[in-house]
Amino acid sequence: MLETQEYDCPYCGEPAEAVLDLSGGDQQYVEDCPVCCRPIVFALYTDGVDWTGCSSGGRLMRRIYEPRDLLEAEMLIGMLAGEGIDAFLTGRHLIGAVGELPVSGLLALMVSDDQAARASELIAGYNGALPLPGDEPDSYPGELLC
Repeated sequence: MLETQEYDCPYCGEPAEAVLDLSGGDQQYVEDCPVCCRPIVFALYTDGVDWTGCSSGGRLMRRIYEPRDLLEAEMLIGMLAGEGIDAFLTGRHLIGAVGELPVSGLLALMVSDDQAARASELIAGYNGALPLPGDEPDSYPGELLC
């Protein structure tokens, strides 16, 4: 069961319309503003017939990191989730179209504005990690393998 809901973009303030799928149960998803193209987090709570809440303006998202590939992106999402930070990956579905699109900048990790500093700190720690002496595999000296 699909319904539409009007909202104002939390970034540019322009009115827009979202299509809500009530048949999918409670959901959280990211949709870009049709005017300014910035990501908006929607939280939909439904009993399958009526929806009881849809918030779009409460959480501004910030792009904090461009992973090298999908594997690194998923690993970082898991790491951040372990620290209680919800992260969203943009560009996941563009990976198959690399022949048509630029090679870099397709993937991006997004977190809510209020968690961006902590998430960036954790990712910087991940990028700066070094293997413990003696834990380096012989085939990859000087590299940390997870």
